[in-house]
Amino acid sequence: MDERIATGVMGLTLLPLEAAPCPYCEQEMRFCGERSWCSQCSEWRYGPAKEYSLENADAIDALEHHGKEWQIRTEGSKEYGVWVWKPNDGLALQGSWVIAVADTLAHAACLALLRSVGAA
Repeated sequence: MDERIATGVMGLTLLPLEAAPCPYCEQEMRFCGERSWCSQCSEWRYGPAKEYSLENADAIDALEHHGKEWQIRTEGSKEYGVWVWKPNDGLALQGSWVIAVADTLAHAACLALLRSVGAA
C-alpha cells in the first residue's frame, strides 16, 4: 500500500531498495539483505517509500500533497473516517466524496487516497 501511495498519489518513481535514498532525509542508505540502514536517521527501512499506511504524519503529508479537499472524522471510539474530494473531469465544483473507514487514521487516509485516484 505504501508504494502505491508513493507512486499513484505522490507521483514518485521508486528505485529498488538497494539503490533508493532514505525516504525521509534523502541520504544514501546501506543495503543489508531485505532492509536498509540510514546512518543519518539511524533507522532501518524495509521499503523505498515512507510508511504512509502506518504513520499519521506521513499519511497527512500524502493528503496535503493530493491537494484536494479532505476531512478526518472519528467513527465511534475505535475507527477513523477520511473523506477525500474527487472532482469529476477536473472540475473542482463538481465531484463526489470518497470515503474510507479503518482502525487507524493512516490506514483510512491511504484507502481514501487510493480510491480517489482509482488505484484501490
